[in-house]
Amino acid sequence: MAIIISKDGKDAKRVEKASVDYESYLQQYIHLNPDILPVHEISEGTKLLVLAREFQTTSGPIDALGIDNEGHIYIIETKLLRNPDRRLIVAQALDYGAALWKGYERPDEFIKALGDKCGDEGLSEKILKSFGISDDEVIGLIEKVKANLQEGSIRFILLMDKLHDHLKDLIVFMNQNSKFDFYGVELDFYKYDDLGLEIMIPNMFGMGIRKDVGSGISVEAPIRIMNRRIMKEARKELIGIFEKDMHLFSEKFHVWQSRSGNSAHLFVGLHYESTDLAIGAELGQTTLKVGFYSWTERGQVAATNLYKENLSKALPGLTKNPEDENNPVHYEVPLAARDNEQEILDLVVGEVTKFTKQALKVLESKSNRTL
Repeated sequence: MAIIISKDGKDAKRVEKASVDYESYLQQYIHLNPDILPVHEISEGTKLLVLAREFQTTSGPIDALGIDNEGHIYIIETKLLRNPDRRLIVAQALDYGAALWKGYERPDEFIKALGDKCGDEGLSEKILKSFGISDDEVIGLIEKVKANLQEGSIRFILLMDKLHDHLKDLIVFMNQNSKFDFYGVELDFYKYDDLGLEIMIPNMFGMGIRKDVGSGISVEAPIRIMNRRIMKEARKELIGIFEKDMHLFSEKFHVWQSRSGNSAHLFVGLHYESTDLAIGAELGQTTLKVGFYSWTERGQVAATNLYKENLSKALPGLTKNPEDENNPVHYEVPLAARDNEQEILDLVVGEVTKFTKQALKVLESKSNRTL
């Protein structure tokens, strides 16, 4: 198919469809001109920012990697119709997605890698300029990117000079029967050498297909997922600390997690002589709570209240929560930097370790041994 170009209704010229010779040309083109990918057809107002070409993973380099103004991650794979690997493009894209998800179990490292690709400008500044949003909105968007990575929620765009019917069937199948979002973009390329013009006409396929499975990230999800992620890492670090310095803590211990709403919980179970203690931490939206949650002593369950009383005397600032059936004593620490995941992780590990040592010190004291 040819197109006609003219100026002021005169000098009409027929321009025949041309071919794209190299996939690297497509990669470079979308990196410099991300608007060529019509992501606004997925949802109105969506704008794409391509951050990297040849982004390295353990499965090989992703042709192009981007994010949009809603925090979605895009893996973009380019293939020419004549490439014999074109039939493997869906499997290849999924392989890259899995490598990205598994390779960056700590999403802060993924954000750093993206920042490295942005050079001196930096990731935050690039997002701010590209999307025209505030500094606070940039922080929120980056949190959504990390949350989507943690959930494996990635959008895949397959960019080709020709989408064959078999690939279209695969896209429909994946979109309808999985949590993944696949889109095919077929580029019609025209070149008018007399004026040095290149004309790209993108045709997008894969929108509006009803899913039979649930997917997506809710408004609260970024903080909820971040809290769960932090507590997961805190558990690993605490186990390492306790195994190294067992004599400072207890004869036996175990560490486990739970969650409720946007809060994530971490508990340390300690066994000392005939007594079992549970130290708890609750990571919420703005605060970290650390405290003593339960006590079980064989034949002397009534010792719990006395222990809480002695603990409160030894650690001024502890408060009781009458709404909690276990009525734990705890203290709260405000989160100064909600966007700094490593800082929050260090805070959780430090406070739980400190409180555990103090709780055991009170347990060892004469006031509790005389019960």
